[in-house]
Formats: sequence, structure tokens, C-alpha cells
Amino acid sequence: MYGIFMESVVIFKLYGGNGVLTILYLFSLVFLLIRERDRTVRRLFVWLPLLYLFLFFCPLFRKLYVRVMHAGDTQYRMLWLCPMGMTVACAGCRLASWLPMRGAHLTVKRFFDRLLLPALTAVLILLCGSLVYRNPYVTRAENAWHIPQEAVEVCDAIRHDYGGGYRVRVAVPEDLVHFIRQYDTDLILAYGRDIVAYGYYNRVREALDAPGIIDMTELSEALRETEADYLVMKREKETDHAPEEENWFLCAQTDEYLIYRDVKRSVD
Repeated sequence: MYGIFMESVVIFKLYGGNGVLTILYLFSLVFLLIRERDRTVRRLFVWLPLLYLFLFFCPLFRKLYVRVMHAGDTQYRMLWLCPMGMTVACAGCRLASWLPMRGAHLTVKRFFDRLLLPALTAVLILLCGSLVYRNPYVTRAENAWHIPQEAVEVCDAIRHDYGGGYRVRVAVPEDLVHFIRQYDTDLILAYGRDIVAYGYYNRVREALDAPGIIDMTELSEALRETEADYLVMKREKETDHAPEEENWFLCAQTDEYLIYRDVKRSVD
């Protein structure tokens, strides 16, 4: 149980990024717990988030979540239910009304309450993050979906091959991982964005994105271990032997990628 709890702690730390917003949020949560008197505000910004956090760190709930959802690596999404920015903003407004400013001129008090303190709160929230345009995955839009056109073509080619109507599992290079499910949620990834972002070990990624020549035997074993139906490879990637020798059939291709289907699995 202790190990499961510590795993949740690690996920919480990673979710908080540099940790500044998390610290600011926790202070705001405690402040509202002590000072807030409005029942609706307390229910939305205090009691419900505290319940979500309790369930998030509860080892028994995590075991139940993994069993029901079959995806323990998505538990961090529970934290989306905690409105961090709104809670900090609400605490900032409550702080303005709580601070003693008796004797202050009305104009000064209004300036402090309505401009200075809200502005400082907004600046604090902004400083907690990083400029989104520094992200290497943020580029000029190529289509209406605001994702690389190659990702769209890969998804369309796979859907055209199996006909759609149900979900299939796909292994793609890490440069496509961030975009596939934005376009088509019927394509389940063999490894997700958390593996790329946090550097977790994943056998498929280690084999598919390894520098140099790909060991097709190792990659095929890893793919079938995860029950992958499709394999997407960069054209320039070399393999120690042809994918067809491991029963991967070249079913489609784009300008940059080759798309293989596992003939050992039923994809009709």
C-alpha cells in the first residue's frame, strides 16, 4: 500500500510541473477552508477538491481505478477536477476583503481591491507556468485540426485499411504520439504522452525509437505483448531484417511513414 501511495505522490509532483502553482493552490485551499463562509464556494473550491485529492492518494481507490479503467497511467486526469487557477483567484479576492485596511482612503482601498491585488494574483499564476510557444510540439497550423498533416494522413490510412467502427492499437514514433488521438480516438496508442514527457520505460518505445538499426525481433515481441494491430515507422529508419519476415504487412504509406498491419491479428 505504501508503494502505491508513493506512486501517487510522484504522479502529483510531475503533474505540478515546477511546483509553484501546486504550492500556491494548496495555500489557497487552506486559506479558503479557514476564511470562506459561502457554502457554495466552499463546496466547489474546498470540499469537492479535497475529496478528489483524498481519492487520488488513496491506495485502495487506485487499485479499484486500475481494475475498472484498465489504465492506471491515466489517474492523473482526476487532478483536472481540481480548479487550481480559479481557486487561487478566489483566494486572492477573499484575501483582499479580509486584509485590514481600516482608515484607508476609499480610493486607495478600491485601487487595492479591484486592481492591484487581482493583478498580483494573475502575475503569480502566470509565473507558475512556461511560455507555450517554447514547446517543440507547437508549430504553425497546417490544417483545421491544428496538428501535422502527416499525422492526419497516417490516421486516415489506418482507418481506411481496417474500415473503422471499432478501436485498434497502434504503435507510432514518439514525434506522432502527441497528435494521433487528437484526430482519431479509435486509435489506441501502444505508449502515450506520459512515456515521452516523463521518460518512463516502455518496451515498445525503446525498440521503435532506439537510435540506429531497429531490432525487428525485439520490436515485434514488444508489439505483440501490447496487442498492437498496426506499426508506423519512419521511412529513414533501418531494420536488421524486413518487417514482413515478422509477419508485418505493408498496408499503407505516406511521404514520411510506412504503415504495417500485424497479419497474425484479426483486423477485418
